[in-house]
Amino acid sequence: MNQKIEFLELKLDFFQNKNISIRSVSLWITASVLVFNIISLLVYYSFDLSRFRQWQYILIWIIFSIVLYLLVFNLIDRFLYRKIKVLYKIITRDRKKNAAKQVINSTDLIGYIQQDVEEFENAQLVELERLQESEKYRREFLGNVSHELKTPIFNAQGYIETLLVGDLNDQQHVKKYLAKAAENIDRLQLIVDDLLQITKYESGELTFDFENIDIHACVKEVFHTMDLRADTKQVRCGFKEGCDTAIFAYADRNKIIDVLINLIGNAINYGNSGGIVNVGLYKMEDHVLVEITDNGPGIEEQHLRRLFERFYRVDKHRNRSVGGTGLGLSIVKHIIEAHGQRVGVRSSVGKGSTFWFTLALKKD
Repeated sequence: MNQKIEFLELKLDFFQNKNISIRSVSLWITASVLVFNIISLLVYYSFDLSRFRQWQYILIWIIFSIVLYLLVFNLIDRFLYRKIKVLYKIITRDRKKNAAKQVINSTDLIGYIQQDVEEFENAQLVELERLQESEKYRREFLGNVSHELKTPIFNAQGYIETLLVGDLNDQQHVKKYLAKAAENIDRLQLIVDDLLQITKYESGELTFDFENIDIHACVKEVFHTMDLRADTKQVRCGFKEGCDTAIFAYADRNKIIDVLINLIGNAINYGNSGGIVNVGLYKMEDHVLVEITDNGPGIEEQHLRRLFERFYRVDKHRNRSVGGTGLGLSIVKHIIEAHGQRVGVRSSVGKGSTFWFTLALKKD
């Protein structure tokens, strides 16, 4: 990717610094001929031309110079336009594959070339920015995944090494450290499983079992699953006003349960103790809208567009303290997009956040 970025930078540098044009060549030829004519006239005036009918000679020379200029300019003009037409056909070849054949007017050919070069330059600038952004995200991802994998490995390694140099006869001591090592190994397994799941979503390997499902019933099932976690934080889960009723959508039930577990679980984990988590279900004109709202601390605007990236964390220390792999929202995004729908978030610092996604209406 670095080589491609360097190549694009070189091409852009070439187009931005290449200022030679056909007009400048034509002006140079015209100026050269005019200067030559003036010098010729001065040379004639420097001699005594009274014996040779000077005005007739001057007139003949001027006519000859004009004819010569027009002939040379026409030959050069035709030669250059032939070359430019070939260049134009090359740089517009891909466009013509998907568009009707254009009739090229030679008088406008320079304008076409200039327009295409400018469009090419702009496209390459956009591509360069995209590649640089992708390279930045790639480095961040590699750093994050390395850290996420190393942390449980080092923790488990530390507990095991402590046992090896300690007293293995103390069963209580052994069980305590083995339990902590097992917790970190389980966390490592979760990270690997989530990474594999994302890879399968991206490669299209996972299949979906679409059917008409009751979203209201799915939310109630997740509330029941989250009872213990919500009670621990004294968080009250429920439906928004007017939303505690059945509403149907066309989706994969198990995958949507996974989405709800991630979003409702995050609302409980990152919300305030003693807070609330409300779910809204709305039947729109062409889709079902699901909203999960908390009254937690909220998320700053600068973080919102990157929340669904793999391993992206707003507060890294706090996120690890409440568990999770840092891949939940990325999985949510892949599931919803695999349904052909949208997912997003809005938030106000100090007021709370609302994560939302859409689903297709049920099929008759």
